[in-house]
Amino acid sequence: LTPPSRIVDPLEIMAGAFELEFPISLHEYAIICQGYVAVVRGWKHCGKTGFLMETALLNSKRGLDVNYCVTENVAKIGRRYLQWGYTPEEIRERITFRDCRDRDYINIIKRDCLNVLDYYNPPNGEYHRTAADIEDMAKSLGKGVLIIGIQHARDAKMPRGGELSQELSQMSVVLSEVETINTGGIDERKVGKARILTIKEPGVRKGGEGRVCQYEVTEKGGRLVQVGDWDYPRKDKK
Repeated sequence: LTPPSRIVDPLEIMAGAFELEFPISLHEYAIICQGYVAVVRGWKHCGKTGFLMETALLNSKRGLDVNYCVTENVAKIGRRYLQWGYTPEEIRERITFRDCRDRDYINIIKRDCLNVLDYYNPPNGEYHRTAADIEDMAKSLGKGVLIIGIQHARDAKMPRGGELSQELSQMSVVLSEVETINTGGIDERKVGKARILTIKEPGVRKGGEGRVCQYEVTEKGGRLVQVGDWDYPRKDKK
């Protein structure tokens, strides 16, 4: 049943509000704060988990409670944080991890936390449930935020679950086109491209939609490092 309408005070709701910080300076273009949903779409092995891990870490350092929900191997996340140079004690103190392999998405959300879902993968491949699941998770938020990772098939226009996953979010970005670049000898670099698809509340820098930015996926734990600034692709540049 739909809950009854009620009188609210938007100024009171704003009290204690926070704006998230993101890797590769994405927060300069989009404001994501309490009650908002952001979708991070990504090709396989493009650094999607690294992006979500960094988002959790950046905001935990600012004092936010982080509820990190993992639908695959939880131990893999822990190993990667250790590769980044953090101790087990530091990680346990900053982030609460939740094993969500049962994919009970509605009940994993903590109302007033930064909720990170790594990643959305409905049971039996039922991606027609995507919009309804995202909407239900969003309704569970109080002053919290939800960041969702979703697989995006190579060269597909839309992520698994279709365009509704994009329409229900305040920001959507896709990570793609990871390629290995030989730098001489046995050294290699993995470089990817991030593209801002939609923004509903612009940040301090305007005109973010359609901009792209290169990033490097480091060898140690798949951490993302920004390469250059956000800009329009040459053919779209204004």
